[in-house]
Amino acid sequence: EGELGVKVSDYTSKVKDELGDQALSGVVFDGFLEDAAVGHSLDGSRLFQFNYRVIVVATGVREVPLVFPGNYKVPMYTGLTYLKLAKDGLVKGEPIVYGTDEWGVAVAKSLVKAGLTPLIMDHAIQPRTGRPSDLSGLRAIMGAYISETEVEGGRFRLRYQVPEGPKRFSEGEATGDALVTTVRVPAIELLAQLGAELVYDIVLGGIVPRHNWGGGVTGLSNVYVVGEVSGLIPISTIPIQARAVAYSIAATYGLVKPEEADQAVAKLREALVTSNPAALDAFNRLERGLHDVGYFQEPNVPEVPQWVSDLYFLDKADEQLICFCEDVTLGDLLRVTREFTGLRGVKVTVLHDEVPKYRELKMPRMEYIKRATGLGTGACQGKLCMVTANLMLARLTQRKPGEFGLFRQRFPLNPMPMGTLGDAE
Repeated sequence: EGELGVKVSDYTSKVKDELGDQALSGVVFDGFLEDAAVGHSLDGSRLFQFNYRVIVVATGVREVPLVFPGNYKVPMYTGLTYLKLAKDGLVKGEPIVYGTDEWGVAVAKSLVKAGLTPLIMDHAIQPRTGRPSDLSGLRAIMGAYISETEVEGGRFRLRYQVPEGPKRFSEGEATGDALVTTVRVPAIELLAQLGAELVYDIVLGGIVPRHNWGGGVTGLSNVYVVGEVSGLIPISTIPIQARAVAYSIAATYGLVKPEEADQAVAKLREALVTSNPAALDAFNRLERGLHDVGYFQEPNVPEVPQWVSDLYFLDKADEQLICFCEDVTLGDLLRVTREFTGLRGVKVTVLHDEVPKYRELKMPRMEYIKRATGLGTGACQGKLCMVTANLMLARLTQRKPGEFGLFRQRFPLNPMPMGTLGDAE
């Protein structure tokens, strides 16, 4: 809302009016049970089974918890939740907003308008928007890695370090009433359940489905993606992308000419050229791979935005909670990895003569880690921790995220009343 002059609630009301009975509101899509596509009403009174020819996944992104020593001690909110609380006048004071992409900056500025005095932080040296001017008018601390947490009454203190050279740090502390995470990852659980090819791309926000410019998901003939689940792209380009996906689907079924679909895709390319050239290159990689032969070479993980202590404080691994549902810490993940590989420790630096032997080591898959630690078996079923755990282990071990993989997201993707299933025929 705001910059584009479009109110989401008004837009959805307009769509419902145009679609009539074809638009289901108050219904949750639960995923696939054997060959059936299943959903249920929010009040638990009805179970739905859907017949479909094409599925367009537009699940967007999800804000995820931050990982650092003592993260379980502080009151942590997502940006969206905290904005709602601020709008209703239920919070006030000095929140700390972590994350400096477009969404993080927008959250911080919205809180200022609501009368709060937020502090915005990130361990990136420059704002992730790429524009230092975006932080004008905001209190900001950049390049900060959180090392310690203290809680005093209703407030907390974060101690942090800023690297200034080899083994040189400056130290500081920040106090606040609430910690607001604005770090987002694409919501890929439905695609994981469908068996889509999921790969890592830092430009697009982490782990995303491989897809072509028309939104078609690689390896799935009738599944398409649109919006930020396809990768973190500027909000202004999503309507253009939606048109490209719609025309691509229509061309597949002979409803429009292929040339019209090509024109819609060309407009999407043009939009990304001016708004986000890095995303343009990333989409090309997803579609064509390297050398136009369709082979996607997954990169290493240079940093994990939600891991705000990174490699600096591994001695406090048992204080860094990753799965809040089942109390699984970074220390738990490291112990399982060591036991599986037979290593004495997880090496952050691998010497040149150790590389051949290190490459022969087989890393544990996320399915194994889930069974060994309980990661992802709680109420959220891994929505808030699976990608974080994967990327952190990949960064620590200098391996590709694909080597750890993702555990299968089982039905139902959302909590469902037992009575609803019990009444199903």
